[in-house]
Formats: sequence, structure tokens, C-alpha cells
Amino acid sequence: MLVGIRHRAMSRLTCELLARELGWSIREVGTGEMLVDAIRRERPDAIVVDAGDFPACCTAALEAFPRDRVIVVGPEPDERYRTVALGNGAASWVARDQLGDELVTELRAVLGHEAASWTITDRGPAAHPDARRQPSGPR
Repeated sequence: MLVGIRHRAMSRLTCELLARELGWSIREVGTGEMLVDAIRRERPDAIVVDAGDFPACCTAALEAFPRDRVIVVGPEPDERYRTVALGNGAASWVARDQLGDELVTELRAVLGHEAASWTITDRGPAAHPDARRQPSGPR
């Protein structure tokens, strides 16, 4: 799991939320690091990314990174932001104000029903033998 939210405090809070709620090891895009480089380095099962970086993070980074494994975080609960993100192929969209209430649920939905059966480890969802799926959906 990779979190690529530009605002450092929001990024840390998101990582803490996901680690606490899911028990997974969550990686953060490093200070001064390009999102595309972090995607290449981490090869995540899914990413949580700012609306301003999507869909560029998928098209510019890795031709093969599946957009249906991207949750876009928008600046406010405005249907226009959601429509644009989903129209560009994102799996899900969550407003910053609703991250604590919706992100974990959306992430489980994005990664599929097998997420419910994953054993909690420090290696994250990739540790489960069924966690790697063939990419599907728009890229």
C-alpha cells in the first residue's frame, strides 16, 4: 500500500489510519520523491493519491499500473471532483473530510472480497497468496 498525498500531515494521518485499522505496512512517498518513482520502487497493491496527481500517476509512472487500484483523495465533498476521478478510471474517490469514515471501507472494496480474509502481517496485503490479481479495468 502506498500513500501519495502531498500534504505531509494528511499523508501521515492517512498512513496511521490504514496501519491501525488494517494492520498493514503502509509506505509513504518520500519528501522530495516523485510519485512515479515511489510506485516503481514499492510496486504497491493499491495507492491513495491526491486528485491533482491522478491520472498522471498511472500514465506517466507505469504503463501497467492499474487505475482500478487507485483511490483518489479530493479536496472537498464535491460531486464534480468525484465525477472527474471516476471518469479517469479511478476505483474510488474520497473527500479529505471523509477520509477517517470512508477510506478503509473503500480500500477493502477496491482490493476485493479476499481482503477480508487476509492475515494481518507487517508485509501488507501482498503477503496473502491470493492478493495479487491480474490488472483489470481501464489504465
